Amino acid sequence: MIPSMTPAQREALRAAAPSLYRVQSEKPPSPFAFFGFESPAGWYELVLDASRKLEAEIQAQPEAERAQYSAKQVKSKFGMLCLYMGPRTPAMDAILTEAEHRSLETCETCGRSATRHTVRGWIVTACPEHAPKASRLREQ
Repeated sequence: MIPSMTPAQREALRAAAPSLYRVQSEKPPSPFAFFGFESPAGWYELVLDASRKLEAEIQAQPEAERAQYSAKQVKSKFGMLCLYMGPRTPAMDAILTEAEHRSLETCETCGRSATRHTVRGWIVTACPEHAPKASRLREQ
């Protein structure tokens, strides 16, 4: 199985971007409120970099408006990082797009250079070392 982020990594992300990752009392609650970080360990540095940039953008907003910006979901979908948040500014959109594009070239397991692979309908982004393992995982 592709490893998930460790509790220490998840805590470091929350510490690096406290405004982005605060759980709001939304109705209905966002997936982030229920599931937290659903992205693989290999993307930790990628998510950390994007989180720091997004936090800086949130802090650049007028103080009265900052509370409305928060993560809604952080996950892997079709071998790509999906970090959903709302609302977003054009600068935030650019940060999210950059992170998505970088994830398509970053191994979900180890963070090294990678390509996407399709195995039995599952799409994963894996380096040469982890691509065979990803294939075995998806075939089970």
